[in-house]
Amino acid sequence: MAIEPVREWPELRRPFLVVALQGWVDAGSSGQLASAALRGGWDMKRIALYDSDEFVDYQHRRPRIQLDEDGRRRVAWQEIELLAGDAGRRDALLLTGPEPARNWRTFIDETVALCQRFHVEQVFNLGGLPAAVPHTQPVPVAGTATTAELTEKFDRLLGSYEGPTGTQTALQVGMGDAGIAACTLWAQVPHYLSAMVWPGGALALLARLGADTNTLPPINDLVRADNERRAQVDAAVTERPDVQELVRALEGGDIVEEIPSGDDLAAEIERFLAQESGGESSD
Repeated sequence: MAIEPVREWPELRRPFLVVALQGWVDAGSSGQLASAALRGGWDMKRIALYDSDEFVDYQHRRPRIQLDEDGRRRVAWQEIELLAGDAGRRDALLLTGPEPARNWRTFIDETVALCQRFHVEQVFNLGGLPAAVPHTQPVPVAGTATTAELTEKFDRLLGSYEGPTGTQTALQVGMGDAGIAACTLWAQVPHYLSAMVWPGGALALLARLGADTNTLPPINDLVRADNERRAQVDAAVTERPDVQELVRALEGGDIVEEIPSGDDLAAEIERFLAQESGGESSD
C-alpha cells in the first residue's frame, strides 16, 4: 500500500479534501500559508502517511539530521501526509507535503481511492500564480474545475492553458475521471511580489474555500499578517517611482508592456524590510 493509516480510519461527516503540495507553482506561498492556517485553526491531526520511498526523490528533497533530547542524531524524512479536522458542520481532509517526484499515476490512483473510501464530496487544490494585478486591491482567484457547476463560479478561468503541469492538476483530472467534483484554486498574486510571502493570496484562497464548502476557515492570523505586509510594501514602493507607475497602470486596468523584474523588486523590498527591522547595518 502506498498509503498507511497511523491509526484506525476515522468516520467523517460530509468531508472535503484540500490539497497543497510543495514544489510546483505557488506564488506568494499562497497555498502553503492557507494549508498551515487550516492545519492549526481546525486542529487537524495526521491520519495517514504516504510511502515517501515511493514518491519522494531524496536527492532533491534531502532529509534533515536533528538531535533529540538526549543529543542523539535522528533523521527527519520528507513526508506526504493526510490530516483530518473539524470544519464545523462537516469534516475536512488536508493532503500536504512535497510534490511527488515519481509514480504520479500511483499517487493519483491511491488518492482517488482514498476519497472514494471516505465519500469525499469535493476536492480543492490550492496554489498561487503571478498575475498582472496591483497589490493595492484584493487578490482575485482563478481556476479550473471538473464540472460545469464549479466552472461557472470562476470570474477568471484558466481552462484554455496547455503545457507542463503539476501533480495537483493531474490529480484534479483523475478526480474528475472518477466522478468526484474537483477544482484548482489559484490566487492571482501581483507578479512583482510573487517571490515574497504574500498573505493576501492565502486569504483569497480561504475565502473561496469557505464559500464553496459552507465553512468558516481560520483567517485571523492571516488578516493581521496581510495588513502588516501590505503596509510594509506600500512603504517600500515609495522608494521606486517605476513601481508606483506600474501600480497605477494596473489599478486602471491598463495593459503594461514593460514590467520591472519581479525577482529584482522582491529582493529590493526584502532589503528594505530588513533595514526597517534593523536586520541590516546602516554603514
